Amino acid sequence: RDVVASLVLADRGGQLLTSAWAHHVVDVAYSAEKDPESLRSITHQAMRLTRAEAVELSADLEQVMQAWQQRTRGRDDARRTYLYTAFLQPYPDETS
Repeated sequence: RDVVASLVLADRGGQLLTSAWAHHVVDVAYSAEKDPESLRSITHQAMRLTRAEAVELSADLEQVMQAWQQRTRGRDDARRTYLYTAFLQPYPDETS
């Protein structure tokens, strides 16, 4: 949380904060430190899609996430907060 607070102070425009937060999340996901009581799952999928198919896939994933948010609402001491972050975009050009 200290990292996030310092990033907010460093960038009021949001772009740097968003990029720095994304890098931080990825660094933590790939870090060697693993809590045996939690799960880390990393998925990379390359798919050939039309724009319409990408829109449909994005909507499907959003529905799944909303269903899980509804399903897990409320307080339960056995639960912890997990972060799900996904990017659906054209495959990055290797020259950029």
